Amino acid sequence: MQKKQAFALVELLTVVAVMLVLTSLLLPVLSKAKEQAWRASCTSNQRQLALTWLLYADDHDDQLAQNGYTFGGGEPRRRMWVQGYYNHAVYPSDSTNVSLLTDARFSQFAPYLPSAKVYHCPANRHTVQLRGSKSQPGCRVEKIRSYSMNWFLGWIDEPGTRNPPPGYRQFHKLSELQSTIPGQVIVFTDVNPESICWPFFGIEAKASFFMLPGSYHNRRGIMAWSDGHVETKRWTDDRTTGAIIDDKVESASGAAYWHMHEHASPGNADLRWIKAQVSVVR
Repeated sequence: MQKKQAFALVELLTVVAVMLVLTSLLLPVLSKAKEQAWRASCTSNQRQLALTWLLYADDHDDQLAQNGYTFGGGEPRRRMWVQGYYNHAVYPSDSTNVSLLTDARFSQFAPYLPSAKVYHCPANRHTVQLRGSKSQPGCRVEKIRSYSMNWFLGWIDEPGTRNPPPGYRQFHKLSELQSTIPGQVIVFTDVNPESICWPFFGIEAKASFFMLPGSYHNRRGIMAWSDGHVETKRWTDDRTTGAIIDDKVESASGAAYWHMHEHASPGNADLRWIKAQVSVVR
């Protein structure tokens, strides 16, 4: 009777070692492929947003889609490109309210973009804690919007709030924008998941961010421009990616609070670049 052959311990260890080596070689490749897929999806999302923005102006007698402050829960009398107040410490439910993006009562883009997925970058895994009740505890869910619009475009002034700096041009008609700025301006950009708030993205005339740009893609931000094309920009300053925030304070719950909207960043080349791409000085 022949003896059954079995793997020797050294052979098993060799196989395991080979598998570990192969895994270590494949993981970076798989990770890079996943990042490339996320970036392609984010680029596609913003291209759709930019083309919708252009189409809206074409369908509405040259008027740009509206942009500005919104009320928590939405306000039909104040329709904008989208609505949503994403300060999770104040109004967390807006961060997951699909109707503020896809319901025509609130969103001017709703007839053009029926799916909320186009507003979310797949690399943005940030979640918000929803309030619960005694019978049903709250849970953490992903924010549904990753992008905001340049606040120099289609802006609606809101008395008593911080509006775009007066030293820069605001535009409400596409033809006015195209005749004033021969090149292109940023229309949409991904925004830091902690810093995103209202539907707009702002920078101050002084050396500070109103909101920090996104850096989901290996320290890169993705932005859509007024001619419909999309670009990727690598940030070079740690303050742009949110690693250092001068005005970060603690909320009552003890969590970092990012909504003071005064991110000082003197000498930041990224901020200087963004300022040159969002408007022109009067």
